[in-house]
Amino acid sequence: MSRYDVDSMLRFKGEVSPAKSLDGNLLTQNHEYLAHPLATTDVVTIEMEHDATTEAFVTFVKELHGMSTFGDTEFDALEMTAEMIRGYILSMEERGVKIPLASAKLAELKRIVGL
Repeated sequence: MSRYDVDSMLRFKGEVSPAKSLDGNLLTQNHEYLAHPLATTDVVTIEMEHDATTEAFVTFVKELHGMSTFGDTEFDALEMTAEMIRGYILSMEERGVKIPLASAKLAELKRIVGL
């Protein structure tokens, strides 16, 4: 089952199964990630999928060369994505390399990730 949140550019791919604790009990589904700034922006498209093998949530940032990271929960994956974007922007700017976003979108993305 795929999920797509129509109010943002956060897309979910593949089957999202309930998280389990180390003792095998199901954890309550927590939707706090829906309030994360990266989940509600239209500046970039964040695709997220659950990797059943590693039991991690994996994100891809389409507009930034499909860069990818992961986290144990959806919220953690978005936090790691923000950290990855900060590092990417700082590195690109330090080297004088153009970032593939319009200047207004780049300014908004910097604000969202805390730069």
